[in-house]
Amino acid sequence: MNITAERIRETRIKKGYTLDDFASKTKISKTTLQRYETGSTTIKSNRLIIIADALDVSPAYLMGWENENNYSLDHDFINEVFKKLDYELNYDFEYNNYFFIKKGELMGYSIKPSVLNQIKEDILNYTNFKLNAIQNELEQKKGKIKNDK
Repeated sequence: MNITAERIRETRIKKGYTLDDFASKTKISKTTLQRYETGSTTIKSNRLIIIADALDVSPAYLMGWENENNYSLDHDFINEVFKKLDYELNYDFEYNNYFFIKKGELMGYSIKPSVLNQIKEDILNYTNFKLNAIQNELEQKKGKIKNDK
């Protein structure tokens, strides 16, 4: 069995999904999923992305390119961000997707878990950048005060 097949099966089981559950969640037939999990069929990239999103892992993790799954969505964090922007974030189990709706509007927009994860990463990277800039500025001010004495 190849690493991708192993990781799909292990992650599916760890998440508590039966093959039937997983087939329903991914809209991929149970037979095809079994073939993916045994490594007897090559997985196309579009299917790998669907499987990764359903398992809340990165495609790179499933492929064995990353040793750890650092992909987990922090739902509370993401919800808070959307609330601050006057949006409501919900999950659509039928389509295995999130959707967001501006408060007071009737129509929402679909958004994949991988996109939400990228939003989270972008926010964290920007926050880290700003904190480093503040820290550098404070260190420069400290150096200037020491030099002035």
